[in-house]
Amino acid sequence: MKVLVINTGSSSLKFSLFEAEREQVLAEGAVDWSTMPARFTLRCPGQPERRSQLLVGSHGDAVGRVLDELTRGEPAVLRSLDEIAAVGHRVVHGGDVHTASVQVTPAVKKSLAGLAELAPLHNPANLEGIHAAEAALPGVPQVAVFDTAFHATIPEAARVYPLPYAWYRDWGLRRYGFHGLSHAYCAARAAQMLGRTPSPPTPLPQGGGEGSILFPLPQGGGETNAVSPPSESPRRSISSPLPQGGGEGSILSPLPQGGG
Repeated sequence: MKVLVINTGSSSLKFSLFEAEREQVLAEGAVDWSTMPARFTLRCPGQPERRSQLLVGSHGDAVGRVLDELTRGEPAVLRSLDEIAAVGHRVVHGGDVHTASVQVTPAVKKSLAGLAELAPLHNPANLEGIHAAEAALPGVPQVAVFDTAFHATIPEAARVYPLPYAWYRDWGLRRYGFHGLSHAYCAARAAQMLGRTPSPPTPLPQGGGEGSILFPLPQGGGETNAVSPPSESPRRSISSPLPQGGGEGSILSPLPQGGG
């Protein structure tokens, strides 16, 4: 069974095609339109890397180019798009609604749109990728996998900020935890390499990129994490930053638009 995995960002689309039974990567690459013209990259095992430039006006264009490239070339990765049995989508924020992977339905898409205010740079782009894949591959199951799901059972004492409780109760302002897909893999892989159970004592998984997080996992892993992931390290842009001062008298306060 071949599964296409898509990670859609505001200005890029990364993808991998897997043979699920053998856990084998058949192809991977990206469409990056952060600069113009956009750049397309495709890597297949045992073949030279393909690079080209293209015009991209939407996530639909990017998905279309990816599928087109997978079915061309000698040899082509796919003989037909009918070989794709399912599509998985990395979605940044599931809020309190989605705490595990879920097959995409109209109701799921509506809830993802409603969660856009929690991840305004990511969830709308993730949703566009879902719409584009559905249009290009009608009838193929689409599955959303959430970065926040790994941290879904953080206890209330750890997820509530030291702010007026009404902000948490009425607006959902809380620690959700991010980069959970990366942390779940790193924790499980580290345990495998060390010959331990999936919950080794206090590993420090770190998510790289523009938004990095470093935090300890107590016994039991992220699903029973009694120590909340901290706020992210500085990055190019972030919605409603909440700087925190250390020490006994910690201060956590929102900054108005425009910074300090």
